[in-house]
Amino acid sequence: MNELLDIEVVPFFIKYEEMKKMIGNLIFIILFFLLSFFGLGPVLMADGTSRERMITLVVVLLLYGILIYIFYRWKRRNRPRG
Repeated sequence: MNELLDIEVVPFFIKYEEMKKMIGNLIFIILFFLLSFFGLGPVLMADGTSRERMITLVVVLLLYGILIYIFYRWKRRNRPRG
């Protein structure tokens, strides 16, 4: 009887883990896209001074670093066990 319960529970858990990874990856893809669009756009196409553009570039690169670090930590926490 216990074996039947294990068979039914395991596929749900695997689907839940896969769905959690897909949703997480989708969120990070959206965040990277938004940061690229709204962060690099002003750096490349702004009509401000060079100093303003460089400050914006440094801030955007810092945000990329933070986002990559969070993504790395999330991937390490959600890697398959086994």
